[in-house]
Amino acid sequence: MPSKQSRRTKETVPVRAEWKDPNQLPTLYANHFYISHAGGEFYLIFGEAKFPIMITPGHVPEQIDIVPVARLLVNPDVMMRIADAISTTVKNYLQSAESREDT
Repeated sequence: MPSKQSRRTKETVPVRAEWKDPNQLPTLYANHFYISHAGGEFYLIFGEAKFPIMITPGHVPEQIDIVPVARLLVNPDVMMRIADAISTTVKNYLQSAESREDT
């Protein structure tokens, strides 16, 4: 026989999510990134390529290594929100930079 609790209608209850202070996290520098997907998840991999300070014609490296500094695994809903946030933020940055150039 089902319990009284299992016969109840399930309700959606809003719960507030609050970001805590991000200053405890290290700031990582990335000048390269790679995005891929497997199954239903997206991988965002950020890396840093450390270029030689001086390259002379006789000493051009055959390869510059990119050192991964962070890897994120996100679901499609979060990926769509990230893509939208990046698009909006870059658009705002470009508009701000354009208005500074006009002055």
